[in-house]
Amino acid sequence: MEKKLFAAIAAGAMLCGMLTAPVSAAETYQKGDVNMDGVVDIADAQLVLQEYTFAIVGVDYGLTSEQLELASITGSTTKLFNSEQAIPIGVSDANVIFMYYIDKQVVDSSAADIVSYYIYQ
Repeated sequence: MEKKLFAAIAAGAMLCGMLTAPVSAAETYQKGDVNMDGVVDIADAQLVLQEYTFAIVGVDYGLTSEQLELASITGSTTKLFNSEQAIPIGVSDANVIFMYYIDKQVVDSSAADIVSYYIYQ
């Protein structure tokens, strides 16, 4: 009886796991945390600048769609070299990430998150 009950509970747990919606990077990581290490810092701004630079010269650097979502703060876009496509980031996104990091580290800003920081600057 115990084995059947355990099997039923295990099967139910697996079914519930399959029915949950996938979690996006924006739900797991803070906006601006491009490298997804749990901290918004200069390394994230550097990744945005690298992706921007490679996009304008036509080299595929390769940030994932999740990383691009986390990097996109200002709504700016960058057209890919020799293409009609664009990526949803620009230099302004790297600047906001950098300034947010400096403000949190040096000034000890009370901004709760990077989006609020950007909006109220």
